[in-house]
Amino acid sequence: MLAVTGSFVALQPATANATEPGTDGLLATSSDYGTYIGNADGTGQHVPTPLSSARYTTWSSDGSRIAWQNYAGTAGLVVSDPDGTSQVRIPNTTYSEGPTWYDSNTKLVFADYPSDNIASRTQLYVASVLGTGSKTPLFATDTGCADHHPLAHGNLIAFTHSCTSSPSQVWLYDKTTGTAHKVLDNASDGDISPDGTKIVFSRTSTYGDDLFESAIDGSGVTQLTTTGATQNKHHGAPVWSPSGTRIAYYSNGGPNGQDTEIFDMAAKTETVWLAWSWGSPSWQPINPSAPKPPMPPTDRGTYYPMSPYRIMDTRSGQGAPKGAVGNGGVVSLQVTGAGGVPTDASTVVLNVTVTEPTAGGTSRCTRPVWLARRRLRSTTPRGGPGRTR
Repeated sequence: MLAVTGSFVALQPATANATEPGTDGLLATSSDYGTYIGNADGTGQHVPTPLSSARYTTWSSDGSRIAWQNYAGTAGLVVSDPDGTSQVRIPNTTYSEGPTWYDSNTKLVFADYPSDNIASRTQLYVASVLGTGSKTPLFATDTGCADHHPLAHGNLIAFTHSCTSSPSQVWLYDKTTGTAHKVLDNASDGDISPDGTKIVFSRTSTYGDDLFESAIDGSGVTQLTTTGATQNKHHGAPVWSPSGTRIAYYSNGGPNGQDTEIFDMAAKTETVWLAWSWGSPSWQPINPSAPKPPMPPTDRGTYYPMSPYRIMDTRSGQGAPKGAVGNGGVVSLQVTGAGGVPTDASTVVLNVTVTEPTAGGTSRCTRPVWLARRRLRSTTPRGGPGRTR
């Protein structure tokens, strides 16, 4: 058992942490064209324009907000409305993936590399859905193996624990005790059922990967899908529907290459929902009683500090063309959406530095004329040869 904080307390099967079953809403899944969203019957499938570079999309437990990884432009995690509007960027999450909603929809848990070192093993981190503060490790100490694919359910988080010396395992973390422990061997991508009594997961066989279910404590394992082994396919990333009657999952190796499919628990059927998609599906719960995620401030008069972030450096070409800015030169800079700045921010505070000038002069920050007819009030850095201001 892995102790995060507190004592080594055994996790007991319980439904008190679970959300009551809800109504099945929309389904979201990843593809080469971004995140597709549509009805469970396959109708209405589309990619909202703001989600054309989104993947690993997950729904909040009330179904009103989504979290996703942006893989183009300023990479990182983003929280938004289902149509991609009202975005909040989570700072310092360039390589983060697999966000899941946690702690009454106020936080995200996700996999990331310590110190952004992609050669290291992934660990689980926590961050505010408002993009404030810094991401922090979920576990107080390194677990010694790679932890990834977290899926939260009330106070519980199912995640995959992968060590190089043995097959992957499904573990459960319990917020109330601050402990985590293994529940399943040779298993990955676990998700807790809406009533909190079962886990669905992927397991490797000789010829492929199929989906299985067990009790919350890992007992009573039962196989669900069969085409993984019979058709040499990989079934992974399963998620329960809010009603607990269906499971959406990723399938690789079938006639379409990569699909998002749905397994019906009663009929025992496997149906393609979206061909040529590469999975990590998420099902929208229609649950009005679930906690509402906090929304970003809408006022225009409050200062919200952020972690320092360099959005432009003409010495290296970051955020602007590389090279010295000549006399009368103009450099355009996109501030919103960079470094965690919300896309709808009305005002920003910047530190502007002039370094290594070859002659005297001044620099000035202004707004584009199509935004305002006046220049911003600003402190104007004055520079002389060799001086940094």
